[in-house]
Amino acid sequence: MSVFFVVGAYEDFKLNVFPSHISPIIAEFHMGQYRRWAYRIEMPYKIIPTHAVGGFYSSTQQMFPYMTYSLVSPILLREDSQIIAISKDKLLVEHSNAVLCRKIFFEALRNIKNIGFLYRSYLSIKNSLN
Repeated sequence: MSVFFVVGAYEDFKLNVFPSHISPIIAEFHMGQYRRWAYRIEMPYKIIPTHAVGGFYSSTQQMFPYMTYSLVSPILLREDSQIIAISKDKLLVEHSNAVLCRKIFFEALRNIKNIGFLYRSYLSIKNSLN
C-alpha cells in the first residue's frame, strides 16, 4: 500500500487568488524517496492516483527539471481530501469538510482587512460544503 503526499501545486501563484481550490502535485513516498503520480478526480473531491510519472528521487525538488510549480513541505493525502491554497507557501489538505471550513474561517479572520481574501474565503467555504 503506497502512501501519498501533496507536495505542491500545478500553479505558479503569480496572482493573489487565495484562498482557492487547486490542482495538487501528488507523490508517493517509499523508502525515503518520492515519485510523482498522475491522478484523476472523481466526484468533486476524490483523488484517485492512476500511474507513476518518472522514477524515485530523494527530494521533491528533484522531480522537476525546471521549477515552474509551487512546492511545499509534504502533507499526507487521503483519497477524499480537499486541497485549498491559503498562500503560495501554505496548503490546507483536509478530508473533513467541517475542519477545512473552520481552518478557512480562521485564516479569513487573520486576513480580515483584505476584502478580496474574505470574499474568496466565503466562496471556498461555500464550495467545500457543496
